[in-house]
Amino acid sequence: MFSHLPRPFSGRIRPADRDLVVLGSSSSEALDYAIGRHPSYHPFWAGAWSARGLNRPAMQDYLARILDPFRRDTVVLLNFGLADILFNARYKAVNEGFYNFPGLVREAAAAILATRAALVGRGFATVLPVFLAPVPPLRQAYWQRTGPGRQLPNAVMGRMYRDLHGLIAAECDCLDLFDALSAGEQGAWLLRPEFLRQEVDHHPDYRLMHEALRDMLSGIEGIAPCRDAPLRDLYPYSNTFISALMPEGRTRPSTCRP
Repeated sequence: MFSHLPRPFSGRIRPADRDLVVLGSSSSEALDYAIGRHPSYHPFWAGAWSARGLNRPAMQDYLARILDPFRRDTVVLLNFGLADILFNARYKAVNEGFYNFPGLVREAAAAILATRAALVGRGFATVLPVFLAPVPPLRQAYWQRTGPGRQLPNAVMGRMYRDLHGLIAAECDCLDLFDALSAGEQGAWLLRPEFLRQEVDHHPDYRLMHEALRDMLSGIEGIAPCRDAPLRDLYPYSNTFISALMPEGRTRPSTCRP
C-alpha cells in the first residue's frame, strides 16, 4: 500500500495539475513549509536518507515502486547530500579514521546523477536535484549532542556541500539557494546567521526562507503554488527514517500544515 496516490491524468495540464514529488533527507521539510498541504504535493522525504545510499539496488527498487503510479509529467525533486556531509562523513571519520572527503562528495554526486538518469529513463522528464539550504555554522557543543566525536569544521562541510552542487550542476539542471542564503565563497558557503533558528538546530528556520523558496519554485510550470506568506510559527518536527520506510515500500505520512 502507498501512503499517497497520484490523481488520474485529466488530459491536459492546468495550473497545479502536475504532481510534485520531493525525495531526500529531512531538510526537504523546507518545501512543506513553503507549499503546505496540497493534493498535488507529495513530500516523500525521510530522515537520514543519504545520497550514497541511493546506490543500493534495493533503494532503486524502492524508488521505482513509489513513483510507478505517477504520471510522467510529474516533477521530481532530489534533495540529497546533506545527510552524507553532516552525519555520514563524521561517523566515518570518528569510527573508521576516514579522511577522503572529496571522494565521499564524488560518490554522493555520482549516486544522485545515476538516480536522476534512472528516473529520466523511466519517462520522468522533469527530475531536478535541489540544494535547499547551505550548511549551518554551529558550534561543536551542538553536534556533540547528536553523536560521539567531534564534528568536521564548519568551513569544510560548507565547501563539501558547495562542491557537491558544482559536480551536479556541471552535468544537469538543478535548483539551489546558495546565492540567496549563504555567506558566499569567503564565508565557506555556510548559511547566513539570519536564517538560523532561535533554538539552535541543524535545520534552518524555514519561515525565513519563504521568499527564496517561492522564487526558486516559481519557474516550474504547473506545480502547486507556494503560500502567499510564510507560516507564523515552526511546528513540531516529526521524523520518519528511510530505514523504516524502505523495507515496507511505504512513503512518509505528510505532516504539512494547511
